[in-house]
Amino acid sequence: MSALDEGTLRFWLQDQHPHWASDERGYNFGTKHPQGLVVEALKHPDKTVEIILGGLGGGPLRLREPIPRCDVRGLHVGITWSKAEVVLYLNGKACQTLSRSSSQEGTADPAGAPANG
Repeated sequence: MSALDEGTLRFWLQDQHPHWASDERGYNFGTKHPQGLVVEALKHPDKTVEIILGGLGGGPLRLREPIPRCDVRGLHVGITWSKAEVVLYLNGKACQTLSRSSSQEGTADPAGAPANG
């Protein structure tokens, strides 16, 4: 079984600005390369977080969800994937699940509906 078949990523997002999760600014948390993947994290002015996940085969997968209430540690992001699906967790709660087949076709809006773009 390879990293493309099944895996888990967990990380915290935090900024020096104390109200970053609830303000109307955009933030770019940069790009990391864990487990041979490419992960980029962005906070948009509409108070959503977008995780762009590349390296699972096909094009990048874009997951975007409203930011839940955060404590002083910031926002905890978890992503799990199997051959069948990718699941985004924010602060320990599953927020979005996409099938791996649909994830190759485009992006997902905050409600989780596929949208090409």
